[in-house]
Amino acid sequence: MFISSLTIENFRGFKNKTNIEFNEGLNVIIGENNAGKTTVLKALQLIFDINNNSRLSIDDINKDIDDLNNPPEITITATIKSSKSDRDIDKALVASWLTKLESPWEAQLTYQFFLPEEHWEDYKKELGTTTDKRLAYAKLEKFIPFYKTKIFGGNPNANIVAEREWLSKFNFQFLGPLRDAESEIYSGKNPLLKKFLRKALIEYQKDKPEKCEKNKKELKNISENLVNEVNESKQFKSLIAFANETGASFNNKSNPNVRGLFEEEDIIDSLKLLIKKNNFDIPITLNGLGYNNLLYISLILANFDDELKNKESNSTIFPLLLIEEPEAHLHPALQYNFMNYIYKNHKEARQIFITTHSTHITSAVGLDYIICLSENNGEITIARPGLAFSETDEDKKSKKYIERYLDATKSNLLFSKGVILVEGLTEQILVPCLADYIEDSILEKTLTSVIRVDGSCFKHFLKLFNPSKNNTLLTKKVSCILDTDPSKKGEKEYQYKSCLPFEFGIDSEKYEYRACSPVITNLKRDFNLDENYENKNIKVCFSQIGIGKTFEYDFALKNASNDLLIVESCSNKDKLSLLQKTDLTDDEKSDINALIGKFEFNDGKEPEHWLLKADKKEECFACYYLNCVKDNKGEVAFDIGVKLRENLQYKNNENPDKKVKYKEITIPKHIEDAIKWACRK
Repeated sequence: MFISSLTIENFRGFKNKTNIEFNEGLNVIIGENNAGKTTVLKALQLIFDINNNSRLSIDDINKDIDDLNNPPEITITATIKSSKSDRDIDKALVASWLTKLESPWEAQLTYQFFLPEEHWEDYKKELGTTTDKRLAYAKLEKFIPFYKTKIFGGNPNANIVAEREWLSKFNFQFLGPLRDAESEIYSGKNPLLKKFLRKALIEYQKDKPEKCEKNKKELKNISENLVNEVNESKQFKSLIAFANETGASFNNKSNPNVRGLFEEEDIIDSLKLLIKKNNFDIPITLNGLGYNNLLYISLILANFDDELKNKESNSTIFPLLLIEEPEAHLHPALQYNFMNYIYKNHKEARQIFITTHSTHITSAVGLDYIICLSENNGEITIARPGLAFSETDEDKKSKKYIERYLDATKSNLLFSKGVILVEGLTEQILVPCLADYIEDSILEKTLTSVIRVDGSCFKHFLKLFNPSKNNTLLTKKVSCILDTDPSKKGEKEYQYKSCLPFEFGIDSEKYEYRACSPVITNLKRDFNLDENYENKNIKVCFSQIGIGKTFEYDFALKNASNDLLIVESCSNKDKLSLLQKTDLTDDEKSDINALIGKFEFNDGKEPEHWLLKADKKEECFACYYLNCVKDNKGEVAFDIGVKLRENLQYKNNENPDKKVKYKEITIPKHIEDAIKWACRK
């Protein structure tokens, strides 16, 4: 059996009744801050942790409840469903909580935090006609001490309280983000370590009973001798003498004495967990916080594993592990290793719930295990990215591709509130720079990420956001920046070849032309995009057909006279500078003509010199610029990014050199549209 879903209403950030479906085994819950991750774990704790004595307060009641005429209630319902791995004892545990008898059977536990009806009249009298919400909550707070907590089994309308004895069969272990692992595992006096050591001793005694019996007799003899030595010592006899002199011994009939024997429990209490390094035993208090956290988690898993193997015992039937932010104090490599182990071996606990902000954690698990929470205008939405894919061969291929390439960088698309998908390294470097020209730190403020994806693979990632699929997918805004990339094909050619924009349609008798990349047209078809190439979540952005080509070309076309684009890593940067000049000498014009002649325009014919005309100067620069950076795009983009950042400092007057003036940058419209769409602007 497993906890198949949790329904939360009026608890903290969850106002309306919100249902979250879980996996059998592992559940990794992600989302931005205040999206409800901690609340989900707390809701599970309220139902399944019988040792939790914390009481809810006014702050646990959702602050956006519209109608306070009746005292609000917090309701949390956990649905438990049968599974193939069930034992007979599982169904016996939930027998009185069943709400569905046929297979797969279902049971329910409902937690309620409510004001008993005998206080309702006083509450309504206190509330009166108050319309101010802050004042109404202040009046509600007076009645919080009268609120009661109950956990009902089965249909909550039947008001059958779940028995504490059966709730105790759930072994609930919760590791908070600020856990003190050292104090929990250092000494044998702590319950968790003591429990493990006691079991270890019992197992050893079963394997070697004769040796253990001999050790017990030796321990008894040693402890008796030690007691006698203490009683016969001069120091202890001096205590007896003082007792006689002060009258405490009352005529030598009540002298103090030492009695007692060392037991196994005393030895366990005295044990300490040490780390062996270079043949030296070092206390774990000197170990790193991250490693101690892993030791603590390992101890919990070892206890769980022992309980599952011990089928004769029914003290614990359902081990349940919750970990909040396991990445705390852990190096990224350790995060990945830990999560990879949990992902492949999550049998120690019947069910595991993990909340995280770490892309290293999510990159170690499959999409099916990830649950995304997001807060939008006061509503918390739930997304299950694994449900984006059907059982068709095409969808299986997409899912496999994403899970393979969802590394720590690409995993950002799961955590962000907005996503910009780009094709190459140039876009990945420069789009964040250009975004700051639209609005300072716009990507950071709107939690928007730029993710690099190969052009032909956009279709795989966009399936995570396609609203026409189902309503459990990621609802965030995602934009795609694609190269228009016109192409042509001759009679003797078998495939299209990329061409420059001004070549498009120049010789239609000989060539068949394609206005834009087939990736663009296929995305429009596959994701039901409208005439603006967008739907509820997705927007595909590219430069104007017949004018644009690649990101580098489009950016150079709009900034043909801006020397920020000419950096040391550009090849032939002197000739690029020459193309930016307004007044050319005859020799310079001759150089440019020779330069243009290197391009094979119009099937290698001698080019017309229309590029030298005033209205074609930008195209001339963009063409040659593309040629100068094509073999060194990454380094050129990095150098331009540095100059763009420096230029922004001049705009904000943060640079002490007042002689340097800010230079205007023109952002191609499709790039600006993509940034604003993903940033919800």
